[in-house]
Amino acid sequence: MNLDWFQPYEGTIYSTGVIYAVICNLPWDVRFKPENVLILGILPGPDEVKLHKVNHYLSPIITELESLWEGVNLNRTNECPNGKDI
Repeated sequence: MNLDWFQPYEGTIYSTGVIYAVICNLPWDVRFKPENVLILGILPGPDEVKLHKVNHYLSPIITELESLWEGVNLNRTNECPNGKDI
């Protein structure tokens, strides 16, 4: 997971942040292709968020990732009409 800031407009002092993740198990040559980059959040400008406030943006993302780590139940799939835990 990464947080990067960029200036979306030329000639202005306006910063926008993006929180993104990549799948490290992918080969290096495809890891950063747009279809493999997961945008987890956008931090609007005009200024960069102070470091001590970044956790307010990261907290819900971490909570979701922790629930995925614990596993998710799919109610039903083509192969498993009674559902499946993944």
